[in-house]
Order: sequence, then structure tokens, then C-alpha cells
Amino acid sequence: DYDAHAGPRIVRMPAYAGDACITAPLPPDAQGHFARAMARADLDTLLLTEARRAGAEVFQPCHVTSVSGCQLSGFITRTQDGRELRSRTVALAHGLAQRGALSGEAKPPAPPAAARYVCFKTHLRGGTIPADTIAIAGARGAYAGLVRSSGCARAALAFVVRRDRLAAVGPSAEAQLSAILTETPHFADLIAGAERDGPWLASGPLAPGIRE
Repeated sequence: DYDAHAGPRIVRMPAYAGDACITAPLPPDAQGHFARAMARADLDTLLLTEARRAGAEVFQPCHVTSVSGCQLSGFITRTQDGRELRSRTVALAHGLAQRGALSGEAKPPAPPAAARYVCFKTHLRGGTIPADTIAIAGARGAYAGLVRSSGCARAALAFVVRRDRLAAVGPSAEAQLSAILTETPHFADLIAGAERDGPWLASGPLAPGIRE
């Protein structure tokens, strides 16, 4: 299933800034495996399928409202529809931006509004990015990444924009992408002639940084 859904091996990474480009090889891991890109929807489906196959009971849709207990006595997870699910382990995999509400951890201090980021993502068909390459581009207050996924049929394009750039250039994904491509013309060449295959997705505000 993984081989059927993952993209090709990634062996090089060009980085673009202005008219400059630096390309570096990407080595395999200790077992000889190279990085490969996979659409998030495919990854989530594979993980859920394997969990069910291993004996997990799946509740979908399910909205968790609270988690109480400890490892010694076990945990009680309460859901919006009134269920109580008991287990020895709870994995709080609800994302960095949302952490704290269920785990009791304090959220990290919010950065200044101008330092927060918004992420945009979509898929493209066409373009000239090689199948074995992940390309990144840097502009003032933004960076972008492009890689083939789902075999080689589509490329995933994502970029992160700082809030002050969002205000200066405009709030739409198309306006932001156009500005990034203008600032990095050689990166723009990789998606020349490509067509968007799916909607724009957005998330934010993001506060990147090291968490202990």
C-alpha cells in the first residue's frame, strides 16, 4: 500500500533565492531508503487501515472533549456524544497549534502578530520538476516547497507566508504565489504550464519554533 501511494525517491534538493540556486544531494538513511512524499489523505487512510487491522476499534466521526486519569490507573476519554472510552495509553495527536486544551500543558507564548505565519497548499498537474527532486524557494517573509507525490501524476505545492507579507501582498493564495514566483524566477520555471488539481488549503496562524 505504501509503495502504491508514495511518490518517487527524493535524491536532490535545489534551493532558490532570487536568481540564485544551490543544489544538494539528499542521502538515504542507514537502511538505504530515500525520502518519498505522500499525500496526507493517503497517509491518514493507511494508518487508520493498519490500526483497524491490528485490532483497534475505530470511532468515526469522533470529537474528544476531555481526557482524565494517568498511566497507573488508566485514562478515560470523553467524547462529545457522551461516550467514555477507557485505555492504558492516550496519544494526543491533535497538532502543535491546538495542544494544551486536553493535555494540561501551557501553550507557548504567542509571538508578535507580524511574526505569525499562514500556510497555503494545493496540488498541480504538469510542470517540469523532476520526479526525484524536492525544490524549495525563499523570498522575504516566505518560503515554498514543491515535490512530486501520488506516483508522479501530481506535485504538491506548499508555501508559508509571514503575516506582514500577507498584509502587504494580499490575503489570497494566488496573489501570494504570484509574488513568490516573481521573486524566484527559476523556481517559477518548474511549474510553468502546470494547472491546479484541487482546492487551495490554508492553515494558521502558525508559530514555528523549537518545543521541548
